Amino acid sequence: MFDLEIEDNIKLTLEVSEDYLEKIIKKPDDVKNYKMLILNLHNALELTFKFLLQSRNDFMIYEMHDRNSYRDVIDTFKSFHKQRKFSNEKIPFERALNTISFTKAYEILAYLYNVEGFDEKFIFKLKRLNTLRNGLTHFKARIEHTDILVLYNLFEECVNLYNSELDSDKNVFRNLINENHDYDKFILNRDLAYDFSNTIEDIKIKLLDDPIIKELIGFLIIKLDRVNPDINLNDYEKLLEFFVKKQERTTDKKNHKIHRSLDYIELEYKEYLKEIQEQALKEIQEQARKDIDRKDEMKKKYNEAGKKGKFEDFVVRAIFMLLESDFIYSRTYYQRYESFDHDLFGGLSLTVSCKDLILRKWNRDSDSICKAFDLSQEEYSRLLKFQGDHSIDSSDDEL
Repeated sequence: MFDLEIEDNIKLTLEVSEDYLEKIIKKPDDVKNYKMLILNLHNALELTFKFLLQSRNDFMIYEMHDRNSYRDVIDTFKSFHKQRKFSNEKIPFERALNTISFTKAYEILAYLYNVEGFDEKFIFKLKRLNTLRNGLTHFKARIEHTDILVLYNLFEECVNLYNSELDSDKNVFRNLINENHDYDKFILNRDLAYDFSNTIEDIKIKLLDDPIIKELIGFLIIKLDRVNPDINLNDYEKLLEFFVKKQERTTDKKNHKIHRSLDYIELEYKEYLKEIQEQALKEIQEQARKDIDRKDEMKKKYNEAGKKGKFEDFVVRAIFMLLESDFIYSRTYYQRYESFDHDLFGGLSLTVSCKDLILRKWNRDSDSICKAFDLSQEEYSRLLKFQGDHSIDSSDDEL
């Protein structure tokens, strides 16, 4: 007979998940390993969410979708309340009560308890995992090779959540009143982390072949010397607006077409027109036109992919993969106070690691890179000179 507490159960599913991550490294084309990883990781996260809820309020773990289930939960808590000595004691349920779903568990932690780390980016990954798990469990699923970026990240997130909860004050107090309640942290296999970094590198290179990814990266390359809006990388609505809706504004009336694409307010735009020469204006108009063309090209790629969902969801998925691959980050904004000029290193941008990956994949062949990302030779030269934000490491700690 095996009697597993929730802590035992979490560690067991994490161990199994780690085993399948190792198998994916050895056999990256074996779909069985992906399926088993998805099922076990989903289970590990659901258990971890309930472990977190248990230390906050036992009551929140249980499903009360109708009068009978509500009554069962209330009666169980009522009977235990009379014999409870400490507020941190676990409730030894004798009857089987239904617990809440994976989705409800993370929604309560995110929106009721505001647990640190449960931001939009994390929830986006959880939704992707849930979609994969439900498809594999109930009907059919499409697993992308790039999904391993999400799965490995969620595995590490799950380990961190579990270990952090073991360090919490409530859990420490529970250990004091119950000598049998003493659980060790889950220790990550560091060799796995090292080996997996090479696997992820290969996936990132393959990701650069994705048509929609290339359109988004190309869009950023041509804006490397501009002050782009500062954007929180967890704000998917703003990211979508930057890549898509911001370009839609350039289809407005002719005078508004240019200054809105440059993020100038109308008064600044009028002053700007007085200062620039006709040739410079033509270059700006050409840039605005290219922005529109890129949006049209993204819609073309969407139609060619035969997607059934919304175009915006298609783009958000691509933006999400850019973030997971550390291809973009939000720059620090500077101002040179002595001259009151704005430094061009501000706002959303490519990472230097993305630039290096592009140069390595296409062997620094300017013609191939220009063709892949629809760049002019001038824009390619700008990419070569790009050094990122000097205030941070050339890697992507912001992500």
